[in-house]
Amino acid sequence: MFESFNLNDFGKHLKIMRKSLGFTQKDVEKITGITCDSLRRIEQGTVLLRYDTLILLSMAYKKDLLEDLKTYSNSGKLLAYYTRLEDLIINYRLDTLQNLQQDYFIFTKSCQIDAPINFYVKDQLEKILSGISKYNSTTPQDSLNDFVDAMQLSNPLFKINNYHQFKYTVFELRILLLIALALSSKYEFIIANEMLTYSLKQSSLDSKSTLNEKLLIIKIYFNLAYNYHELCNYNKALEYSNKGVDFCNKEYILYGLAPLLYRKGIAEYFLNKPNYLVSLQQSIHLLHIEKNEILAEKYVEITHKSYGISLSIGSL
Repeated sequence: MFESFNLNDFGKHLKIMRKSLGFTQKDVEKITGITCDSLRRIEQGTVLLRYDTLILLSMAYKKDLLEDLKTYSNSGKLLAYYTRLEDLIINYRLDTLQNLQQDYFIFTKSCQIDAPINFYVKDQLEKILSGISKYNSTTPQDSLNDFVDAMQLSNPLFKINNYHQFKYTVFELRILLLIALALSSKYEFIIANEMLTYSLKQSSLDSKSTLNEKLLIIKIYFNLAYNYHELCNYNKALEYSNKGVDFCNKEYILYGLAPLLYRKGIAEYFLNKPNYLVSLQQSIHLLHIEKNEILAEKYVEITHKSYGISLSIGSL
């Protein structure tokens, strides 16, 4: 998703390896067919290496250079911030969310980020951060343009009315989710739900899917449940909250389970289901177990104010 490599250092590594074997660039050209000019640029770190080039050099140097390249990866740095962003959202640290660009600047000052293979990734992430800051402000609808701009960096022809014409990476599906959230903030719930449903179909529900894919699926289920609540379609809200809860249980993932249980409880309340209070209290207890007291207190306050339902925060 954020794959990037320190090609300059990897090039130096290849040069040292070549010389340790007593090879000149001309020798390597004879063995592999890779021209001296190409090898020179590889060793200077000025070109992206092709898979077949790495295979040929691996054969010449008697070393698995694909494995060596992994040690020069910087993908973890951008991914680390992306993971940190998830933590900010989950724990509802609104003050930081509203100042994400400054937070990102501080983060990148401490973690130097080399140029990614997809050179637009850093710009794309910055657009997303700008959009999320706006989404968590008093004017969340202003985030839409940032999210659309972020998508267009990797899909230049993307528009809201032609989203279904594209195939998306997991990261792009996350951007599509954010676009749907921005549309929801403008009360455009129908097109937002169509977009979320499409994203769900594009996602891998296989048990072998990556953790990022699974977390995305959970977010989609939650937002479908929330949007259907806003549309007063409580049967659909219950359907998607149940699917989300079942998915969390099946994959042994706590992430997003408490909010899904809350959405389930509210849908059950409006449908006059007898166990609605159980679902709501389970949500609060789970947040308490996760030590997410801020969100638990927010749920308790909103539930009492909006529905006259009293919930308790405390140990089981």
